[in-house]
Amino acid sequence: MAKLPGSYVSLSDSKTEIVIPEWTAEEVKSIVETNRNMLGWALDFNQQADSHLVCEQNLEMGSFQTHIFSNHNTKRKITGATFIIFDGALKNSSEQFELRVVEDGLVVRMQPDTMAELIKALLAAENFTLQSANMHLEVAFQPSQQPFLQHAQGALRSPIDGHNLMGKYQYGLVLNRQFRSQNFVPTATEWALRLATVINMEQGKFPSVLQPKFFEVCEQIVVIVSHTIQPFIAVLVAAGQRRICLRVRVDDECAIYDSEQWSQLEDQHYYWTNSLDEQMIPFLYSICSWVPNGLHIELHLNIISTRPLPMELALGKDIGF
Repeated sequence: MAKLPGSYVSLSDSKTEIVIPEWTAEEVKSIVETNRNMLGWALDFNQQADSHLVCEQNLEMGSFQTHIFSNHNTKRKITGATFIIFDGALKNSSEQFELRVVEDGLVVRMQPDTMAELIKALLAAENFTLQSANMHLEVAFQPSQQPFLQHAQGALRSPIDGHNLMGKYQYGLVLNRQFRSQNFVPTATEWALRLATVINMEQGKFPSVLQPKFFEVCEQIVVIVSHTIQPFIAVLVAAGQRRICLRVRVDDECAIYDSEQWSQLEDQHYYWTNSLDEQMIPFLYSICSWVPNGLHIELHLNIISTRPLPMELALGKDIGF
């Protein structure tokens, strides 16, 4: 079963809400096109819920039993689930849909005509509501600008300012290109910068025809950084700061960048950005004609060692080989 990141369920006594982030619209279409008669996906954890459906397997009996894991100190109001399934095979019922708990998820059975209406709404990324005798069902697409519910740890946050990166397309270089993308730090050639990740800060993917041009801009930015970081490379490595993060924005009105702060190295960061300004700002203005529709990206660069391994390690000696 496919997982839809950022999607979750809120189940209460009289209402069931399925939340879908707008930025997953393409993933939703893929799920729908796989099987229009029955579709489903795995859900994220609902942090607003005070309880959650869990499933216990009886190995001897070969059966499953549903439980509700909850905080006994509070009255249960909202329950989360692990998956959601929509089935368009409901017949001989006066209701448009029926909702059932199955293991640790929910199954919504609908009449064929109602299922067709749901499919139409999902493909258009539009909200969908139904009402039965005792349950209100709502499928809601969450606006992209609305903060997503995330775990306090492990959330997709920018190291620059904590900006939410959930739903932003990230481009990682393939392995054979990574080995060729080392930018040696001048006069400190035992260290190099490697462009590890490029993130589109706007919604969606880069236009296919512009991707080579955008990546060329990214690689030129890495070259500029490598020429300005040399006076600070030793202190960065000693402090365990093995990453450089930049966010660049170029459009008709501005050409700016921002960078991740260096913990306990504030003075060094200040002097480095002053040096970087002299090369970065003119370069960004020079590419305005290259990217008429603008460019808003975040770059993550790793500081890597280029020193060869000692011969005994390279040959696997003294380590049990």
